[in-house]
Amino acid sequence: MLQNILDNDILKSLYFTELKMLDLIVNPYAGRGRAKTDAKKVFEILDANNVKFAPHYTARKKHATEIAYNLTLSGAETIVSVGGDGTIHEIVNGIILARRELEKQGKSFVTRLALIPAGTGNDFMRSANLPLSLEEATNRILSGTAKPVDAIEIDGTYEICFACRGIDVDVVNMVNASKKKTSSSYLKKILLCIFKGIKYDFCIHIDGNEIKTTGIVAAVLNGAVLAGGMHFCSPAKIDDGLLDVIVVEKRNPVSTLIALSKLPSGKGFIDGKIVKHFSGKHVVIETNQPLIDIDGELFENKKFDAKIAPNSINLIL
Repeated sequence: MLQNILDNDILKSLYFTELKMLDLIVNPYAGRGRAKTDAKKVFEILDANNVKFAPHYTARKKHATEIAYNLTLSGAETIVSVGGDGTIHEIVNGIILARRELEKQGKSFVTRLALIPAGTGNDFMRSANLPLSLEEATNRILSGTAKPVDAIEIDGTYEICFACRGIDVDVVNMVNASKKKTSSSYLKKILLCIFKGIKYDFCIHIDGNEIKTTGIVAAVLNGAVLAGGMHFCSPAKIDDGLLDVIVVEKRNPVSTLIALSKLPSGKGFIDGKIVKHFSGKHVVIETNQPLIDIDGELFENKKFDAKIAPNSINLIL
């Protein structure tokens, strides 16, 4: 009986956290190029603690997914993401896809994920209540315990922060098309969309129940925080086995801006009038918009069919 318990992969990840080897996937372009320097500081801390590690640098889009996939298939014990939410997104996809392959082959899945904050927003780390300083985050990896957390599957792609439709997609599209991008570009484009009165007719299915509404954003979230520290859905938890849905309904610009002004703290943002919150395990969002924003990346020709993928990642917390 005891041996059967010890053979359970998830229970292993919960209770056995000895670090024999760390594989660090470093996105040198994350955090506006800061990640490369941050990685060197992490290496120094690991060396000082006599921890064995191997760095793997990404060189192109989706490269982190490839690296994580191959490491997981080869039985890597701990993969460390050194980057931002985009890097975590790619690594999570690699780990989960490899896990599915291992399960098909009847092999054990042993890989844990650890995080170093080297991006601009680090929203998933905020949602997981992980430290945002390099030293504290590295020490947490050395002393923390791995626990299973959820991901969300959207038409074959996995996400760890959010996916949405509405003006956020328009804003990302406009910012990406801009020749000059600044820290205020996103805010300026949001204001433009709000004052132009852009809106969408959403048909949302949550566990088979239909909701029709006109709004500016309809989002599915895994964690509470997005957009660089904004508390978009305070009730959301990364390990509750549920999808959280936020709908911001269409109102006049002043009312909308008052609602959005509550995002930094999250207090009073979900008011049940302009901003509504739902939860479920299977969510479909339909509207007349061809693109979906998944963890900050735009996807075309993808159905917004979101399903909870519970306990998919063993995260060191």
